[in-house]
Amino acid sequence: LSKFKSVGPGGVFRSTTITPHILTNKSSQIQNFVKQRTRNYARRAQETFVWSTWQDPNAPLPAARTSYINNFPSIHATVEFLESLNLLIQNIINQGGFFKLLIECHNPITGGYKSLMTSFAVHSNMNKDLLISTINEAIENFEAQSGSTEEENFSNFSRIVAYNNSDLPADQFTVLDSLAGPTASKTREARKQISFNAVDVINSNARTIETVINSNEKLATLIQSSNENLVNTITASNKALINAIKGPTTTTNNVPTSPNPYVELLIAATPLLLPVITHLTGVTPVVPGAPTPTPASSSVEVQELQTKINSLETQVNSLNSQLVSLNTKLDSLLAAINPNSSSNNGGNGNSSVPPVANTNGSQNSPPSTALVQGQVISNQQPLITELAALPEKVLGTFKDKIVTADLEALISPEGQNLVFMATWYNGLHSNTFSLSNYSTKEQMLVAFWNDLIKQNKGRVCYFHNFGGYDSILSLRELLSTAFNYEFDCIVKDGEFMSIKIKLGEKTVLTILDSIRILPAALSKLAKDWKVETLKSHFPHYLWEGDIQSTLAYTGAIPPYTCFESKRTSVAEYREMVELFSTKQWNFLEVSRAYILDDCKALYEVIIKFFETLESKFPIDVLKVLSAPSAAFRIWRTQQLPLLLKENLQVPDLSMTLDSTLRPGYCGGIVDVYRPHFKTDGTTLGYYYDVNSLYPTAMSRPMPVGIPTRINLTVEQFLNGEFFGFLETTVQAGANEYIGLLPIKLHGRLICPGGIFSGIFFSEELRFALANGYKLLSIKWAYKFEKGNSCFKELIEILNQMKIEGQVKGQPTIRNLAKLLMNSMYGRFGMKPSMSVTEIVEAGREEKYFKEWLINSQIKLGSYYVLNMSPNLVYLQGVLTPEKYLETLLTYSNKTNVAIAAAVTSYSRIIINSFKLLAINLGLEIYYSDTDSLVVNGTLPEEYISSTELGLLKLEHTIEEGIFVMPKVYYLLTSEGKEVIKCKGFGGQLTKTNFEALLNEETLHYTTTKWFRSMKDQTVQIKKGQPYQLNLSFNKRRRVFKDGVWVNTKPIIL
Repeated sequence: LSKFKSVGPGGVFRSTTITPHILTNKSSQIQNFVKQRTRNYARRAQETFVWSTWQDPNAPLPAARTSYINNFPSIHATVEFLESLNLLIQNIINQGGFFKLLIECHNPITGGYKSLMTSFAVHSNMNKDLLISTINEAIENFEAQSGSTEEENFSNFSRIVAYNNSDLPADQFTVLDSLAGPTASKTREARKQISFNAVDVINSNARTIETVINSNEKLATLIQSSNENLVNTITASNKALINAIKGPTTTTNNVPTSPNPYVELLIAATPLLLPVITHLTGVTPVVPGAPTPTPASSSVEVQELQTKINSLETQVNSLNSQLVSLNTKLDSLLAAINPNSSSNNGGNGNSSVPPVANTNGSQNSPPSTALVQGQVISNQQPLITELAALPEKVLGTFKDKIVTADLEALISPEGQNLVFMATWYNGLHSNTFSLSNYSTKEQMLVAFWNDLIKQNKGRVCYFHNFGGYDSILSLRELLSTAFNYEFDCIVKDGEFMSIKIKLGEKTVLTILDSIRILPAALSKLAKDWKVETLKSHFPHYLWEGDIQSTLAYTGAIPPYTCFESKRTSVAEYREMVELFSTKQWNFLEVSRAYILDDCKALYEVIIKFFETLESKFPIDVLKVLSAPSAAFRIWRTQQLPLLLKENLQVPDLSMTLDSTLRPGYCGGIVDVYRPHFKTDGTTLGYYYDVNSLYPTAMSRPMPVGIPTRINLTVEQFLNGEFFGFLETTVQAGANEYIGLLPIKLHGRLICPGGIFSGIFFSEELRFALANGYKLLSIKWAYKFEKGNSCFKELIEILNQMKIEGQVKGQPTIRNLAKLLMNSMYGRFGMKPSMSVTEIVEAGREEKYFKEWLINSQIKLGSYYVLNMSPNLVYLQGVLTPEKYLETLLTYSNKTNVAIAAAVTSYSRIIINSFKLLAINLGLEIYYSDTDSLVVNGTLPEEYISSTELGLLKLEHTIEEGIFVMPKVYYLLTSEGKEVIKCKGFGGQLTKTNFEALLNEETLHYTTTKWFRSMKDQTVQIKKGQPYQLNLSFNKRRRVFKDGVWVNTKPIIL
């Protein structure tokens, strides 16, 4: 195998595997393409790249054939980022340059960078609007996968890698331009067809072709020396031979066709399962779809044909009997076989096809094939496995199995977090390690880890924010402990969720991150769970010139500026001043008390949480890794058995239909409808919230069972009871205002008007059709069974717990129920991944290079942290077909995107029902979030309740509201209270600021940003970083009256 990869920045051809067999049998066009790319790579490999910083984008262009790095704002500050990028692009265009640019986002954990999207060209003939739209789409997709807001805030900057191609001939510009203007569109599409689709199709069918070759040496010789038509002819001849042996047949154009259903079933098998069937039966199946062969004419040929028939008769008879047995074995897989059809099933014959929302950025593409790290797993033969119920298990006691730990750090004037103390606490004993007793931080941390492990063998150790903080500052020292430990880890979104420290087969300590289980600040958790020990206050910004002088400080309590204002109020600081008015404040004494209190508070919170959890649900609490993990375990012990009693399976779709259905998994709709509400003295505004929106949606029937792809016409859908997902083309009503069906278009989640296509849940589609939409055509459909007991009973139990906890003054019960209800569905929609992270001792990493593809590596002392994906090409070559399938299934993620998509669809139906209710009552809608809406009047009392699932509660009565863009608004309540929300900015804003934004003014601020690097083992806080706010409105069309923005309407497609 040969690997062709991009050389230098802005590579123009993605990494692709090419086999010699493919090059031999494909057209000269493909060969020439690969040869040209190879020459380009060879030329580029010989070039000397000059990596330096292009400080001023307004300066003259740098030298040709060189690469420059341009430091840019974070992509999360989208407007600021795009303005800077636009300045760079315009400068290149003005000076007549031709550049390849690559946007890279800083990874705060590894210290490396991740590409936002593929590289793109910048020159005078480019389609600038298309480029900006594509970048917007990439940013929204990146943010949708980047985790919590807290995690987003750490990705604080990006960079542009710019490669100067200005010395290339003009006729090569469009060849390299992935986003060229209209004149280059044909060239671009042709190039895509050659470089992406053709090679992908070749690879996906390579094993099928090779299987046929291996079945007969003579056929293999003929195939290698013949063109593709001859290959198909020979294949069809073999099929005719087999059919002739099987007895009575019908004929079409004198070519026998087989009535045997098992043979047809076998022929329909995908390339992935063909080698499995070959291995199990001992007979190689024939590739379908061959053209009509030419009948034999001479007596010699007839005699040779009879000889072949005689020699194959025994094999075919054996094949038929084995196929019956094989069919039984494969029933669970074959139930999901999909008809291979690319036509519009039940369409209206309209040849004008509207835009289709998809994740690949192209229009009118068929359902995507499940792509798992380069290995195609066909949707026509999914590897569907069933989620299994978990047995009930109660530990009884776990207090002696838990230990908590914490690191404490000072923040230098440069913002560096400098660790000076570490502590552990297990309920009975504790130990604190201070830098004042060691020569270096490294010595202190190694001693801490050794003692923690030695004194707490077999326990589970919890750090609060281990993945985002403690692991970054101390993992190198953990790996340097004196014993011959091995480390098993789980990493998600670049952060360590779990590390098991093992000595041989025995686990001596398990480290978990409690912030993933209880996602809130420790100070809030201690108050909410009403534990004995509360989090105290500490001056992290105290600095006496160096760390040792700071550790030795004794005197008056440090000034308030040394404390964090978000954690310590002025009133709380005054209480501390009073406390130390008659005694000196000693840094080390206060530090020891502070860090031990943190460990005690965390220990008490975890014990109380687990006791409450175990009292309600019989699960092994020590195996819980996160809040969704806890909810998923409870679901598998409590709710899944109810489904199984009804003979309803919940399949794991992570390896199969996930990529096909995931475009239909859309989140909540957040839209501004009217920008400004102000009371006229008689009419107020009303801000309503839906009680437990997602739990309400989860109580409705869910798509379960093995999905089946079916032919479905428009009439059949309208008059039948189809339940599942389908790709359709629809037309919104002529007067549609809010938009009832969402699609992803250029990275934005919008609810357009006009004619458009998308992947929709059947129940949301029916809701839209009942409110003025028209169904024009159906491209494909996957049918599911209805699972009425998927979540319903469990949600009712949790909601009752929540209400009782609130009524009886039991915040622990209420908090537990609320956490579990809101965490449950997200586990089903988790994006599948085959990557794993291993901690490997230096010198042993090479053993992974054959079986694994290394995505990234970090050197920490004498260990490497490797992020890897399985090398499926290698594994296919060395494993038996059964073992290969078994290996693939070990990477399944136990997810079901269909259920997650159904939950969000039902949620949109619920909130949109309230919007339609308001419109029908003659009210005006001003703003709507995922589970809320703002209107200029009251809704009927029968829809209002503070506790009942799915009804509304009144959050605010407002006199004025300014709604600038999604999640950016100002409210003045009737009580005179100001409510301010501005996603991504934690600073203080005023009403005047929101009015300025409404008038499209740009606001300039400074903010504090965090930078984290696992590679450098640093956490840095930088204050005074520039931040810009301005209007960005692209999900609806604004409507103006006399030059003033007064309303909006859907974008018409």
